[in-house]
Amino acid sequence: MANHPDNDVIMDDPPGMGTRHATQRERVDEDLIVLAPVACAQGSFCNNPEHEQLLANLSFCQTELEIKNCELAWLMPAAEHKIRQLERGLEWEMSKSAQLQQKIDEQVGLIEKRDEYWKEQVESFRAQSEQRISALQSRLGEEKEERLTASCKAKLNYRNWMTAARELRKANASLRGPHHLSDQDLIDKTKQLRYMIRNFSATNFVTRRGYPAGAEVMRQERRVHLPLGTEAGQVIMRLDDDPLLNTQILMFTDDCHIFIEAFLWSYLLKSVFGRFLWAGRAVEPLTTLLSLLGDDNCKAPGDPVSTSAKRAEHFKTWRAKTFDLVVTSTAVTVDADHTLQMEREDAIRQWYWRTGRAPAKTRNCY
Repeated sequence: MANHPDNDVIMDDPPGMGTRHATQRERVDEDLIVLAPVACAQGSFCNNPEHEQLLANLSFCQTELEIKNCELAWLMPAAEHKIRQLERGLEWEMSKSAQLQQKIDEQVGLIEKRDEYWKEQVESFRAQSEQRISALQSRLGEEKEERLTASCKAKLNYRNWMTAARELRKANASLRGPHHLSDQDLIDKTKQLRYMIRNFSATNFVTRRGYPAGAEVMRQERRVHLPLGTEAGQVIMRLDDDPLLNTQILMFTDDCHIFIEAFLWSYLLKSVFGRFLWAGRAVEPLTTLLSLLGDDNCKAPGDPVSTSAKRAEHFKTWRAKTFDLVVTSTAVTVDADHTLQMEREDAIRQWYWRTGRAPAKTRNCY
């Protein structure tokens, strides 16, 4: 009784620990605890103080073990609840990861489809580009051939034009007289004559004179009614056959030299160059007729455009032939020289009468 410990009853396994297997050390301790009453009954070491101390320690350990088992039994539901929460969280995370993986797979599929679409577009564009490049190359080749053909035709036309020009020059050379002048000679002589007339007018008629008050008013009024330009070609149209009007214009203007230049050109046009204008004053209506013949707006209904050019060409041919006839008839007419001499003498007398000089004796040059 005294030799037996207070707690000699073997405790069952703590709750929740039934499925746990005992270790080797625990099995040895259990064997010792079972053998302890037997040893005490035989009286081998029951009176040993150490044995009592060991039994007390063993009892204390069993008490602590029971307390720990109770605490463990109390903590097990919380641990299981926490484990279930962690499992639910893990399941939620796994479902979320699965959803994310599904979205990623969908995005990857879309990207792959988009890549395939763009690859198809690139291939299609490349094929179209190659077709366009081949078509452009073929077109460039055709244009190059056409350009070469046009260049050959242009060279051939230029060669034919040069041949026709040489033949035309030969034909014109056979029709020219011994005193023929080229167009460039006439242009040079005309420029020289224009310079001489302008120099003569500027040298002798560029003096400015003062005007009285009344004359200044009349000059301003004349300026309003007769606006003048700065060229002789514009002033020449202001000259009239009325000598009084011409005198008034010359008196009330600062551009007297321009009027003199215009008067000289008018005199040369009527008295000198008029012999070479076979139509005389009929040149203006004939020129108007030529412009009307060449005007497409005045063509008859249903008349093609080319007909107006043909009419103008026929008119020019008729005018050239008529000019040749007039020149030929003038050259063989004796009265033409006499008429020219009379016109020159009349012009000289008018000049001396206007300048107030005495006429000098002139001998007949014919």
